[in-house]
Amino acid sequence: MNDEPISSGPEGETPTDATILMVAPALITRSFAMLLGGLCFGVWLLMGEAEAWLGGDLPAIASLAPLGVALLAIALRKLWLPSQPQSILFGEESLTLPRSRTSRRSDTLRYEDLRTAVPLVVRREPALVIDTLARTYVYTASDFQHPETWRLVWAEMLERVRARPEGNAHLMRMRQLAELSQEITGERPWFTPRFLIVLAIAFAAQTFLTPSFEVLEHLYAGANSRVMVLEHAQIWRVFTANLLHGGLMHFGINAMGLLFLGTYLERLVGIAPTIVLTLATALAGAVASLYGSDALFSVGISTALFGLLGAYLTLHIRFEKELPPPYRQTRRWWITILGLNVAASLFIPVIDAWGHFGGLFAGIALGFLLLKGRTHFAPPTPGNTLTNVSAAVLVAAFTLAAFFAIHYGSGDHPDDELRIALDLLERIDEPSDAAIAIDLAARWQEQGDITDDRLQGILLDLSQRGIALADEPYLAWRATSTRMALAERIAETNPSRARSIEKDAILDFERFTLAHPGPATWQALAHLLTSHLARTETHLRAEGLPGIRLERLRASGQIQVHLSATPPAPMRIYALSSGQEQDHALITTCIDGASTSPIRTDNPFDDDRVYTGLLSTEASDCSAPGDWKVIPIPPSEAD
Repeated sequence: MNDEPISSGPEGETPTDATILMVAPALITRSFAMLLGGLCFGVWLLMGEAEAWLGGDLPAIASLAPLGVALLAIALRKLWLPSQPQSILFGEESLTLPRSRTSRRSDTLRYEDLRTAVPLVVRREPALVIDTLARTYVYTASDFQHPETWRLVWAEMLERVRARPEGNAHLMRMRQLAELSQEITGERPWFTPRFLIVLAIAFAAQTFLTPSFEVLEHLYAGANSRVMVLEHAQIWRVFTANLLHGGLMHFGINAMGLLFLGTYLERLVGIAPTIVLTLATALAGAVASLYGSDALFSVGISTALFGLLGAYLTLHIRFEKELPPPYRQTRRWWITILGLNVAASLFIPVIDAWGHFGGLFAGIALGFLLLKGRTHFAPPTPGNTLTNVSAAVLVAAFTLAAFFAIHYGSGDHPDDELRIALDLLERIDEPSDAAIAIDLAARWQEQGDITDDRLQGILLDLSQRGIALADEPYLAWRATSTRMALAERIAETNPSRARSIEKDAILDFERFTLAHPGPATWQALAHLLTSHLARTETHLRAEGLPGIRLERLRASGQIQVHLSATPPAPMRIYALSSGQEQDHALITTCIDGASTSPIRTDNPFDDDRVYTGLLSTEASDCSAPGDWKVIPIPPSEAD
């Protein structure tokens, strides 16, 4: 053991009890400040995702969410901190170790339970790492009043162990394990940091060189997609999908996981085995996702993270008692990590469980294969020929796939956009899918110039199916707005088709309004009708419905409805009532099929107003003429 302190006490003398005091716990430390920063940044990213999902800005008070999370974390930490400085207690038969200077909990251990104590550098300062089968304790120089006190803890511990029966043999085992830990930790990882740079470059290229619309961004960059790989033979996507990410948070979480697992595995098994484990399990996870997942596309290196986790697990299964700290994890650690990751994979919809579990099981299998024939754990040696060749082949395959992705992303491929849109359309069959269909159709329509007639038709179908399944006014409005915008595009080349699209969009939203009545839906319908008044007066009536004109009779105070023809069936009439100072309202009533023009009905207002007929549509739920229903229109929507 390097720099091991030498005890000067007489051999065989029983040491007396000793106490070593730690410094008082600080509320804000460097590591806790970094955690706070990460929490605030994560909340900020989630707020951005929420705004994108809701299609608008969050309330102003939501901007205080990161601050609120930070204050809550500080309050919880304050409650958790011990009221007095913690102490390390050395007794004749056992010692008491605080779990950390900021924890209220301590553990009493027998000296026989100590596996080793090794000096390492933790968070860029000297530290003593004390390992037992149940837990690993880490004490840095800043945990004590004097920066060298950790050496006194180390020396006292060794003296207490030496005083026990068979203490010298125990010390020898501790020394061997500590030397192994220092030897492994001294090896600098080679592959992991370089692979992280590759992932960062891929994420930057994906972010800045592809369309901002999510589906097209991942399609152009090389995302994994069943329809593109299995039906159109774009095999390279199974490789490149692992290099892409769904956003900055996705990339950040995966990068931190890869830095931990990749560094540890590279030090424990070597460079070539780590390359094989990382790239092969990434490929296995992507293939599992391809055949098992029903997602539109999948991206992320988390396939390899689960693969490395599986290989790390095999090391513990084979050599749990031989692994040195800090590389040996406790069973409690494994239960927590595996439980959280399995639960997240199964219960968070956006996570690709097939990709995760495919990588995990591949990592376990490859881990046992790489460890085959090893009877005990030892520092990594140069890989055998098969491992080295496998690593080289995998690197070459991923590199070649990246060149395919670059060539693909720099070209035009409208047919592939059409295939993805068709695949999406075939998936929308449940109410829970309405938001996905409507959001993707709207953003696809907004992202650029869509000239392909087939793609326009699919986006129209997505919006129409979405509003048929939707149960929220915002979703219905966004679907209708998308159809209206597409109708404007189509009107440049096919006016009659555009009129038909617009008519169907308005009538579909009217049906949604009647099925989900409320101020929001009525006002949205009023806005829709008034915004498209010029076209609704001509286009909708082209279907054979009678035109309408409204007149207020001053003598009786009634409204006289003039129809251009006898309605073929019961009908619903919409009109815009305009008053003083932008005081507008949408009014509606029903007439039966036997009505003739003119029709008189009571005036819904007492003052003089201007009434403009907007729409007359067939309505099977209408009976005899009734009172006008009045829906106020906010001034900003009436203008």
